Amino acid sequence: METPEYLYLDFLRECAVYLEYDDPCTEEQVDELEQSLGVKFPTAYRELVMIFGKYSSFTIAENSFEYPDYQGMRDAAMEMTAEDEQVNIDEHIFVFNFDFHGPSASWFPLNEGDDPPVYEYASINEGVGYKVAEHFSEYIRMLPWYQGFLSIKERRAKK
Repeated sequence: METPEYLYLDFLRECAVYLEYDDPCTEEQVDELEQSLGVKFPTAYRELVMIFGKYSSFTIAENSFEYPDYQGMRDAAMEMTAEDEQVNIDEHIFVFNFDFHGPSASWFPLNEGDDPPVYEYASINEGVGYKVAEHFSEYIRMLPWYQGFLSIKERRAKK
């Protein structure tokens, strides 16, 4: 079986092996997921699902929901941001994370390219939505678990 080439998240392949994420998705499975949600993922998010699998990609951040409750995340984000006129979670927005402990939500626009910007909304930040990364691939690189993986990798290389 030929290993696919990834344009944005190829750096995650080694991490997936280290984390023992051994249930990657095929392109066809990602197509089915998109169809079930009525969306077309940007390439970067498709790659995440293909590398990490449906379940592990669903929990890349502190998520209060379990796969496959994308609608629950979206509903919670819409409820949290309902009073904010600057945040509009419409059909062009894909919510990929919601944490009740913040509470906070993370999303990206579905119509802003193959590696879209990532936004967050957190009630602890006076209920303001803000851009946290110019690209989804950059967002992944900023996550604590990925930074931890890099640290372990660096320590092992020094031995």
